[in-house]
Parts: sequence; structure tokens; C-alpha cells
Amino acid sequence: MLKAVSAPSLARIDAEEHRAAYKQVLGLSRGLSVLQALVDCPNGQATPATVARMTGLHRTTVRRLMETLRAEGFVRRSDSDGSFMLTIRIRRMGESLTDQEWVTSIAAPILHDLSARVVWPCDLAIPDGDAMLIRDSTHHFSPLSFHRGMIGSRLPMFRTAMGRAYLAFSRQEVCDAVLRVVAENPDPAASSTGSPLGIQAILAQTREQGYGLNIREWKPDERTAALALPIMSEEGNVVACVNIIVNTVAFRIDRLEAELLPPLREAADAVQRLIKSR
Repeated sequence: MLKAVSAPSLARIDAEEHRAAYKQVLGLSRGLSVLQALVDCPNGQATPATVARMTGLHRTTVRRLMETLRAEGFVRRSDSDGSFMLTIRIRRMGESLTDQEWVTSIAAPILHDLSARVVWPCDLAIPDGDAMLIRDSTHHFSPLSFHRGMIGSRLPMFRTAMGRAYLAFSRQEVCDAVLRVVAENPDPAASSTGSPLGIQAILAQTREQGYGLNIREWKPDERTAALALPIMSEEGNVVACVNIIVNTVAFRIDRLEAELLPPLREAADAVQRLIKSR
């Protein structure tokens, strides 16, 4: 006879199976530690003995992992001294991660800390042709969020604080190129600013005040206001923008800059420091 299993027991079994299904793959972790050790070595080259000292792994284990990586094309062995070195395949993998993608990954915890501090939702977006593409957002957990599912949304350049910050603080040739792309968009809403001012006047104002601003100009919800700052690469390119969004019914507009700009600037600066230290 089958024994009945209570609901709590079933839940416990499911939890145990879930944990069992996602155990750490030790061999993969060791292989990655060997790759990281080579990355940290001059010219990406080292002997198994050196990597063993760096990783704490047994020299035989390191040699076996290196031979596996060599068979897969990630490292090659020097005939002169028996050392191993990284191959171009590793570089190709790294180059598939653009500056924008890399910034998105390192900015996520900072963005979430910012939202926890100010309570209002925050977004991080990267340029995507004639729009800003939201790559991370705290709308899904901010108690003051009024829009869910923002990740993956494309926001118009001219009507949003992030789009204005991106254009205003990009190099002139980049700004001009984006403006040409927007001008070719057949949708009249793409070239609308939502403001009495033209786009050049808005960009001049944005540069002067030092941040992007949008007050009740985003058509899907004209109750909102947003502040945005650019995230700059070491070369001086805008690789992303970060914002804080408020509901103007619940937040006084005259408090935007004084209360929200300082924490927003701290967050943008923290991301930029990480960019410079990579």
C-alpha cells in the first residue's frame, strides 16, 4: 500500500529536489579558477605549478584542467617551457560582451541599492538606435512602482529623461547621428519632445543643469517625472543612463533635484568607478 504524503512533506521534498538539481559543478568551478589565474598572470601565461599555487588546487588537477582547456581551444601549451597561455578564443568571448552589456551587469546591485534608498523605482537603459532600451529596472519590487515589466521596453529619446541625458552628454558626432536616425523614423511620436521647447533647446538646458529631466512629458503616463544621469566610459562615451521615476501626484516637483539628485549621482559615480577599475 502506498503511504500518503502530507502537503508539508511534499513541499519539503520539492525543496530538496530543487536544491539537488542545482548543485555546484565542482569541475566547472575549478576550470574557471584556472582560467582566472591565467588572466591574472602577465601575458595570460603561467606554468601549472604557478597556477596551482594561485588557486590552491593540486598540481595534477591543474594540469588535467589545462589539458582539457587546451583540447577545447581556450589555452595552448608552450613547447619551450611547458607553460600554458590563453588563446584568441578567450578574447573573442570577451569581445561579445559590449560595454553596454558589461555596465548593465555591474550596475544592477547599485541600481537596486539606490531604489531601496529612495523607495521610488529606478531604471538603467542603453542606447538602441532611436530609443533607449531598458536593461534593468526596480519597478518589479519598488512599493511605489506604477509600471511593471519595464525591462526590454524601448523609450523615446526626446520625451524621456534618460534619452535627453544620453544625447546631451554624448560626443557631438554621436548625438548628430542619433538625431538623423530619429528624423528617419516615420512615427511622428518619435520626434515629438512633449515640451514647448525644441530638442536642441532641451539638450542645451540638460547640459547646463547637468542631468536629464522629464516632468509629465512621457505620454503613456503623464503623471510621472524622472531625473537621469549618464554613465560614462573611461573614453568619455555615454554607455548607459540611470534614472529615478516619481509620481507627481505623490511627490512635489520642487523637491526633485534637492532630494533625489544626490543619491542618483552617487549611484552613477559608483558605476563609473567600477568601469575605471576593471
